Amino acid sequence: MDHESPQAQEWMSFFDEEVSPFYLALLTPPGVEASQAAIFFLDGYAFEHAGNSPSYAPAAAYALQNNATDFNQSRSPEVEQRIWNDFSSALKGAGLNKKLCPLWPEGGQSLVRRLGEKRESNILSYAQECVRQGTIPKAFEFLISIRGIGEKIASFFLRDVKELLLKEGVSVQIDETKRWQLQPIDIWVKRTIELIAGRPKENRETARFIIENSANPERVNMGIWYFSAYVCESQYRHEKCLGSIDDAKNELNHFIRNKTLEYKNFQEICSKRAENRRNQEVAPAASWVDR
Repeated sequence: MDHESPQAQEWMSFFDEEVSPFYLALLTPPGVEASQAAIFFLDGYAFEHAGNSPSYAPAAAYALQNNATDFNQSRSPEVEQRIWNDFSSALKGAGLNKKLCPLWPEGGQSLVRRLGEKRESNILSYAQECVRQGTIPKAFEFLISIRGIGEKIASFFLRDVKELLLKEGVSVQIDETKRWQLQPIDIWVKRTIELIAGRPKENRETARFIIENSANPERVNMGIWYFSAYVCESQYRHEKCLGSIDDAKNELNHFIRNKTLEYKNFQEICSKRAENRRNQEVAPAASWVDR
């Protein structure tokens, strides 16, 4: 067992209870159609590789949306090719990174082909079924069979699927020996646990540390990532905030104050724009005399 100390568990509670709600507030399910689920996966998860172009995900979502009707009816090679053609055209055929692209049709590992072979139309419904029934490893293996989808992305998607189900009041079953499959370990999560534990840890050790020191390990994982990427934003501030739990709480409070003020200013701008539009709509037209 890798239980560290009450201090480690205090950190886990902070990320779970005080930070993860901000991530969960952003997490909303897509529509029920297979194409909407595929867009949800492509736009939010499939291209989360270090160094990937930020254009990949929206271009993939566009390509899928452009072929949504056909995709909902069939995951055929013809549909697979049309989606790829639209993706390639959207990026003007440049820097497509085919070896890691889940839409590349060659080799039988594309998202479209793997769904067709498995006779699954909806990637989200399939993952939800596995999480509900306690067969997360089955979904995990399916996801990593898709080109470009490694363990981190598979865990990232399944973690959020599990939390979406709980958010909707649906019970889930988890094999504790495979719970690490719900722990995406990126550089932020790894650095955070190393700072808390006081020593370097491999990815599986990082996952185990979170699981064994928290009541809600998936939410802790979410909270760590959100706090690091959104609240701290930089490695310097991240290391400074992880110096003590009080420093981290102060930084979170500062972040909340700034976001609240930002939202208030945004609302005021929107109200002024709406008022200006109303005034323009009711303003009488100038007569020829006024001109």
